[in-house]
Amino acid sequence: MLHDHLSSLTPRATALLDALHDAIVESPTSLVSTGVRATLRERHLPECVAFAAHLDLPEDGRVLDVGSGGGLPGLVIAIVRDEAQVTLVESRSRKANFLIDFAEAHDLAVDVLQTRVEIIDEVEAWGLVTARAVAPLERLIPWCARLLRPGGVIAAIKGDRWPTEVEAAQAVMDKWDVEVTATPSDPGTAVVGPVEACPHHPQVVMLRRSATSNT
Repeated sequence: MLHDHLSSLTPRATALLDALHDAIVESPTSLVSTGVRATLRERHLPECVAFAAHLDLPEDGRVLDVGSGGGLPGLVIAIVRDEAQVTLVESRSRKANFLIDFAEAHDLAVDVLQTRVEIIDEVEAWGLVTARAVAPLERLIPWCARLLRPGGVIAAIKGDRWPTEVEAAQAVMDKWDVEVTATPSDPGTAVVGPVEACPHHPQVVMLRRSATSNT
């Protein structure tokens, strides 16, 4: 059972998260790092639940999760937000097969694209793109910004080096007409609140493409 902080989840969501935990831990494929696997139940799944619960979904509910790996946070979004239409992007076949098998076994309505995000041709099709531990913002923004509709959002779960990444990505943000709208240092925003404020809140950098962008 997951931490009591997540007690507001439905019984089905809780059961699915437990199943996801077990599937990741027991998989012969290295879906996550050894460190993540060791703290999956206590930290990483709860953080992804907090992330999913506070996401502002676009009107059409479509979410593109890039570099989905073991399903953090993409499968968690699909579990916690059943109104979301989640598409998972994973280039490595073993990880993509894991995502497909888990979704089919547990009747989760997700699509899985086994491809690299930088070659997806559905440009300006998405209102929300999510990513966790995929690449520095300087590389992530060009991959994702072209997929966003004007006014669309990138929600990137980052580590402690996020300030350095934001600084290094300034030129790329200017090129792609993207601006930072929230960071882990911003008070009063639950999904991007400091980790110290609640151990289950991830560090998230939110970026928005200009509503009038012609990039």
